[in-house]
Amino acid sequence: MAIETAIMDSLGLMESIEGDQWLRQFLASGCILSSDSDRVWIGWGDVRRSHEPSGSRLSLFAPDFMLSDPRPWLLYEYAAELSVSTLLARFADLGPVKDPIAWDQPSHSDFVSVFNDIQSRISSGELSKAVPVIVRSSIGPFGVTLRAHALRAALKVAQRSPLLPYGFWTPEGEGMIGATPEILFDQRSGRDLTTMALAGTRGIGSETGSLLNDPKEMFEHRVVVDGIVDRLSPFGEVAVGDTQEVRLPALIHLHTGISVRAGTDVEFADWVEALHPTPAIGAWPREAGWRWLRSQTDASSRMRFGAPFGLIPPGQTSGRCVVAIRNVQWDATRAWVMAGSGIVGASKLEREWVELQSKLDSVQGALGI
Repeated sequence: MAIETAIMDSLGLMESIEGDQWLRQFLASGCILSSDSDRVWIGWGDVRRSHEPSGSRLSLFAPDFMLSDPRPWLLYEYAAELSVSTLLARFADLGPVKDPIAWDQPSHSDFVSVFNDIQSRISSGELSKAVPVIVRSSIGPFGVTLRAHALRAALKVAQRSPLLPYGFWTPEGEGMIGATPEILFDQRSGRDLTTMALAGTRGIGSETGSLLNDPKEMFEHRVVVDGIVDRLSPFGEVAVGDTQEVRLPALIHLHTGISVRAGTDVEFADWVEALHPTPAIGAWPREAGWRWLRSQTDASSRMRFGAPFGLIPPGQTSGRCVVAIRNVQWDATRAWVMAGSGIVGASKLEREWVELQSKLDSVQGALGI
């Protein structure tokens, strides 16, 4: 019997629904987002699209990067918060990928053109930083079996690193699965918010030394910190933590924790409006950065890459929102893996190109695709 929302603990979920039946329902129409270091919220069953969240259903916020979708919320019939290990156990019998997917490679010449355009805008004073995106496209569709493998891989990588599994998929063949290192915000109440600056990258095993001693990477990171502080300052007093390196399976980034306590309650959508896109995934200064983003001939081709991706649990008004990077996106015919790189005045074209390839490789490796 259909009910508006079912919230079950992991034991109740497993006792009330047959494993294979539940997994088929979940993989046909479902969503996932990490709720803390070892737990995830999941939604499945009937899903409605809406222009606002629901007080009774699990409410998933999944807009495109440009925030052009008039109905960015997906409201799920059933919801549960599980441990990562409990959910992984449902994939125990999943065998290896039998038919690996093939991928087209991004265009180096296209990247050269956008890199030179950004540097020209930096030289003129219009921008201080911008993040172009490159794409690998699949040759063929991204089916349910690959979806299951990617989801299992995202859960596994989350067990051994500070990456957060997330995603959604619909019966119409649309979806996204990833494991992101970047939280746009954690809204623990209407007034208290924590976020982070995450920018600056090098590969594990690189001989270039610490990012903390790299002037170019530290400048890029400082632009992101200052941009976030600038956007949060109107809400209240902002606290900025120390900058440290954070190690992921294949990459190292610079990380700075940031928090604010607002003077009044702030809605989830207002925090999104204030913070998206941060300079880590968009461009800065903000207004000039938006103009640059919208001027790109393929602006809409980012789809949900770098977009805010959030969840409000049933019966709550606050939630978590991550930055949708390190993911695979797909429709009924093909899939896309994307990566972005922060370009500042000191950036070197070939170094950025190599970094982008490393990011694409790390995503495909982490998701087993």
